[in-house]
Amino acid sequence: MTTKEVKAHLKAARSSIDAKKYEEAIEKCQMIFAIDANNYQAHVFAGLAALQLGKEEEAKQYYRSAISISPTEQLAWKGLANLYNKHVDQKDLSDAIVTYCKLVMFSEGDNSRQAELLKKITAIVSSLAGACDQATIDACKSVVESSKTEHVVLETWQVLVGMLKDCRTLTNDWEKLLVSGCDEILASGHLANKELLATYHVVYINHIERKFMDCGELSAIEEVKRHLLRCCDNMRTEFPSHPLPHVVTVKLLLGQCCAEYPMQASSELLAAVEALRMVEGDSHLVALVDALNLAMQLKDLHKAKERVITS
Repeated sequence: MTTKEVKAHLKAARSSIDAKKYEEAIEKCQMIFAIDANNYQAHVFAGLAALQLGKEEEAKQYYRSAISISPTEQLAWKGLANLYNKHVDQKDLSDAIVTYCKLVMFSEGDNSRQAELLKKITAIVSSLAGACDQATIDACKSVVESSKTEHVVLETWQVLVGMLKDCRTLTNDWEKLLVSGCDEILASGHLANKELLATYHVVYINHIERKFMDCGELSAIEEVKRHLLRCCDNMRTEFPSHPLPHVVTVKLLLGQCCAEYPMQASSELLAAVEALRMVEGDSHLVALVDALNLAMQLKDLHKAKERVITS
């Protein structure tokens, strides 16, 4: 089959699709595949015809073949998106996110289109139930790294954090990405939803605290501890009645009381415990009574030492 004949068959396939003769269109494409298995346009036409016939699995195969032939062309990605707009099976959730992320990048500069696509991605993420994979994470990272539109970057970070915070198993790289995402979102100052903002603070503090617990080197411990205390201060400023920053601060100061700076930390610990009690009443008091007693003992010990020295 010559190039001229291939073009003629492509034209015939397009005409069959326009006439809603979808089986005939697929037959025309199959004739092309017999000679040119990597004909991008034929795979796209076959995918479109199969989708119109309700043969979704076949349509996916045709579109994915076209994408493997030419991943930077948009037609096949748009065809897959049209398929997922109608229905997304559980097994295709990841592929749907990858597809919509590609279209977000193709739509750079079209704010309304990007907003529509990000809304679809967010809806799918809520169905993942903690199931993340590398392809999905990489697709979202590509949007963050390539987009020059601030709100697109911020919303994609929210998608990433939404996936990773519920992920059943986090790799080291994914955990770093989660912390980076929370950092970017909180630093932006553009999140109006207070409930969502509190969630990002909680996720951020919990993961920084876990990093603190896993630290081995003393210099790293001190650096992470200072970072964690700053995170708690930031959340306490925006959400003074939320218990988490108070609880974490008390735990850190208790550790400091037991370690190198007992006299210095005891006053801070007493203040932190009292602040927590003001927020939570007595609900955390049983768990923290040892911390309170230790702080009092350390202060009494300090006073006793002063008396001995002055006498």
